[in-house]
Amino acid sequence: PVVTPALIASGVTTAADLAARREWYLALLDLLKVRARLVHDIVRQAFPYFAGAIPFDTDSVAKQWKDRPAAVELLAAVKVRLAGVPQWSPEAMEEALRALAEERGLAGGKIFQPLRVALTGMAVSPGIFEVLMAMGRELAFARIDGAIAFLQAAPTG
Repeated sequence: PVVTPALIASGVTTAADLAARREWYLALLDLLKVRARLVHDIVRQAFPYFAGAIPFDTDSVAKQWKDRPAAVELLAAVKVRLAGVPQWSPEAMEEALRALAEERGLAGGKIFQPLRVALTGMAVSPGIFEVLMAMGRELAFARIDGAIAFLQAAPTG
């Protein structure tokens, strides 16, 4: 794919890594190309799916994490709930997170949107369960931990 040299040039991955995870990589490209017009768009959207720190979009943070202590508490609860999912499948994750939303008297989006920003740094991404599947459990938990650390370190508005 034409995206591969651009991803490698960005420093986010290597040719060997992409070759070793070819099936996953091709599925990721399929997932991301829907929301991309240019190669650059795919590269930017792909960053969160590889190890390393991600930037958080300022507008997304302001909108989805207005109340920082509440966002920290919510993301921590999401991580605990996802950690208890017996298998990392879209169905199991959706069931767990919708139950969490219901217990809190929230619409699903009130959990999915803050989680989307935690995972991708952006307010727009593929479906949240597709994102979680593409990331895998370990990276998703690392992203949530990174978001919590960001929220706890950032000065409050």
